[in-house]
Amino acid sequence: MPHVAALGHVTLHAREPQRLAHFYRDLLDMVIVGRTAPWNLAFLCSDPAARPLQDHQLAFSSSPEMAHVAFYVDDLGAIRSFHRALRERGVPAKALLYGIGVSLIFRDPEENGVEITWLHDHDSLVPYAEPLDLARHTDQDILAKIAALPPSSGTLR
Repeated sequence: MPHVAALGHVTLHAREPQRLAHFYRDLLDMVIVGRTAPWNLAFLCSDPAARPLQDHQLAFSSSPEMAHVAFYVDDLGAIRSFHRALRERGVPAKALLYGIGVSLIFRDPEENGVEITWLHDHDSLVPYAEPLDLARHTDQDILAKIAALPPSSGTLR
């Protein structure tokens, strides 16, 4: 049975992401590490220098559909194992290649959003997402796609 290595981040729905981001920044001494205009997403981290690949721990979105909890796994094999486990349970999951990792996105039985991600070590924090077909793409295919990602231009500021 696959297992998660760590809790990654939480994205919460917010009517006013900017206001909530400032509240948590001030209350918890977090750093706003990114946002998208017009503040429909805001990202915060407690120590950005210590978390170079995963640049946020908490996010706020004006879109309720974006609310989710993310867990991290140690390798691509774990992503495949979780994908099989979800299929066996009849749970549909989307696989995506991001600038920072490979993720499975799905809804739990109570419709909560869940993300399981392997953070690859390619230096690319660019806003990027490409659907992956895990039945068709081999590990070598996925690693080649990761290697072809553009280098990081910083955070999502």
